Amino acid sequence: MKNLNSFLFISSLVAIISIPVKGQTFVHNTVGLNSTFSGDCTQNTCSGTYVDDGGTFFNYSTNVNGIYHSFCPNTPGTCISANFSSIDLENGWDFLDILNGPTQGSTLLASITGFAAGSIQSTDASGCLSFRFFSDGSFTRPGWAATFSCVPCTQRATDGLTDCTNAQQICSNSSLSGTAPGPGSNEEGCAGCGNAEGEKFTNWYFFETTSAGVLEFDLTANNGTDDLDFVLYGPGVDCGSLGTPIRCSYAGNGGATGGMSNLYTGTSEGVFGDGWTSGLNVNAGDVFVLMINNWSPGGGAYTLNWTGTTSLECNPISLPVEFLSFEGKDKPGYNLLKWSTGSELNNNYFTIERSRDGGVWESIGNIDSYGTSNGKQTYTFEDRNIEKGTLYYYRLKQTDYNGSSDMHEEIVAIFNNYEKPHVVKIVNLLGQEVGEDFEGIRIEIYSDGSRVKKMGGE
Repeated sequence: MKNLNSFLFISSLVAIISIPVKGQTFVHNTVGLNSTFSGDCTQNTCSGTYVDDGGTFFNYSTNVNGIYHSFCPNTPGTCISANFSSIDLENGWDFLDILNGPTQGSTLLASITGFAAGSIQSTDASGCLSFRFFSDGSFTRPGWAATFSCVPCTQRATDGLTDCTNAQQICSNSSLSGTAPGPGSNEEGCAGCGNAEGEKFTNWYFFETTSAGVLEFDLTANNGTDDLDFVLYGPGVDCGSLGTPIRCSYAGNGGATGGMSNLYTGTSEGVFGDGWTSGLNVNAGDVFVLMINNWSPGGGAYTLNWTGTTSLECNPISLPVEFLSFEGKDKPGYNLLKWSTGSELNNNYFTIERSRDGGVWESIGNIDSYGTSNGKQTYTFEDRNIEKGTLYYYRLKQTDYNGSSDMHEEIVAIFNNYEKPHVVKIVNLLGQEVGEDFEGIRIEIYSDGSRVKKMGGE
């Protein structure tokens, strides 16, 4: 159920290393949305400031009853970190709980009262932290201020189907089973009845109905206890323009089966609903996007059974580029990027983009492609304009001959702590040592053993 947890007092936070960057300000709300304890939709960010409802200059409010906010990284392969410059709460009466995950039921990391400061990082597979606040009806204090950053972490699960842009196409009316490691790296599920909580442990799917009929299904938690929700968008939508859901359930039904059926009425279910909405009359060729959300910590397995009269089939989609892999490696003085494609269609070139914070990106180079190919092709790129001890994020954009482009969703993070190679000797073609002003062909030998041939004047 979507309810409160007990808390434990821990007097201080555990310090970790993180890299804060500038961003927006997030304010902790004092009331829950849509009869829940959630103060806002789950936020995906790697920057920004987080404060109580009094902000920088005023005290927090009284009688805040366990309202929580969840924050998750917006960059794959990272976990969110919160650096509290100060926490000042009424000692023994008001508490800020810090939870290891994206729900109010996630494992408690710390429960703070009185004074504290320091940093804390998610160790959950989702990479998320949640913050739950209690204040009594009497005295208040200045509250807290924290800055968010994202740090590389090995426990962060791969996004998989947790973002709409990586949605799986459903190709038949066969039963569907799945699990989800978290809410993904993008905020996408905050419309309709889900605007209070958004994504917790989500998987995304899309499908096309190939016959007129009624779309119905039942959704069941395999362990009989997990709290499952769903949101259906369409027809004729995509991840960039989902709009308002046409069917939506965020009922706190704790393990009970829910879904869509014409045995029920209504198009939307809130937290006190039974988990069922009405079915939907569909036409052949309608395309829908479905999000399944598990509110319970850990995101256990579920099964979806199609029970309506319409049929689902796959109409193959021809993509300009089929990516097989995208990876990076730190090297002495540069970062090496490598990616492979399984097929390409009218592909002109790749653009490599780089970011220091996962939010602001710059183009750092282009690599010509093979155009059209039905076999595996491999590409590499060396980024030598880097600083030692700096975390860089990389992504790929593919551009067709007609000018249309598509951003590859996978992001690579590289932390390079190598010393940058420097020139130790310059020789001519005979191996004789010469100076930098040598007019002929010269070979620069670097400290890492690499060699670069240059002409005079270069």
